[in-house]
Amino acid sequence: TVFSEIGTAITSVNVMEISEKFLKDSVQHNRQENTLTHDELHATVEEFVTSTSCPEILFNVDACLAMFWGTEIKLNQGSQYISNPSWLSIGHSAPASIGHYLKNKKAPLIVTGDGGFQMVSQTYSTMVKLGVPALIIVMNNSVLGIEEYLLDPKSKRNEPLNYAKVSPWNYEAFPQIYNADQSFGVKCTSTESLAKTLADWAAYLNNGTDAKQPWIV
Repeated sequence: TVFSEIGTAITSVNVMEISEKFLKDSVQHNRQENTLTHDELHATVEEFVTSTSCPEILFNVDACLAMFWGTEIKLNQGSQYISNPSWLSIGHSAPASIGHYLKNKKAPLIVTGDGGFQMVSQTYSTMVKLGVPALIIVMNNSVLGIEEYLLDPKSKRNEPLNYAKVSPWNYEAFPQIYNADQSFGVKCTSTESLAKTLADWAAYLNNGTDAKQPWIV
């Protein structure tokens, strides 16, 4: 439970309840055919990071809805986990992963919302420069979803509030934008395509070459 002070009043909020209700009740503002749900993405990532094919990694979950299920995943021995549930600093995951990798040499698997990642997207360039073989999974729904729910949990709007809208980016084009020849970007619209990308990334980490660059989904 987290506490916030509004004037002289103190209100308590059950964060897990908010997360669960948001995922069940929120309107899928930008939901289209052939897109992943939160649950599908979470299940696919969890299956990978707990499998024997997953190498030792840094699993870094940004301040977004994914951090709630991320805390419950039992990683393989040797892997490490970073999250920021106390300060809820959206966007911390990509830059924090750079420092961790330079010290521990564990490839980062990052799950982040699009709003948080857009605040620090230039860190992709730093990853290219320093050879950080991260896999960045951007949950691209074009809305600061938790902000909407906290403001009005009973809302049934068909469109998000203007302040909560996030501009749609072509994240899969980042390798071209940052001139990263060995980087890779792809748009995953199914559990099968995401699972294949995770498996391909694991194979990339184990291919024996020293030149490593980030991937983005």
